[in-house]
Amino acid sequence: MLISNLKICLTVIFFLLGMCCTTFAEKTIYVDGESAGADNGSSWADAYNYLQDALAVAYQGDEIRVAQGIYKPDQGGGKTPRDRIASFYLI
Repeated sequence: MLISNLKICLTVIFFLLGMCCTTFAEKTIYVDGESAGADNGSSWADAYNYLQDALAVAYQGDEIRVAQGIYKPDQGGGKTPRDRIASFYLI
């Protein structure tokens, strides 16, 4: 009886862990300062214009692909232009 309950409990735990792990699927985020698309990072055509915006939405395991160009840490949503102490924070 105890072994049977333990097996059921472990099966449920592994099932729930599997569901949690697949919820946070890794994704690729695109950044291109010259993109004129939707600015949502979902593809090269709709890439974020600012690297800070991509870093703000990235989670562990995500990949950020950055097109050639110059990216400044004081550009992007919620950033103050010409902020001399602005930095890119990589987690």
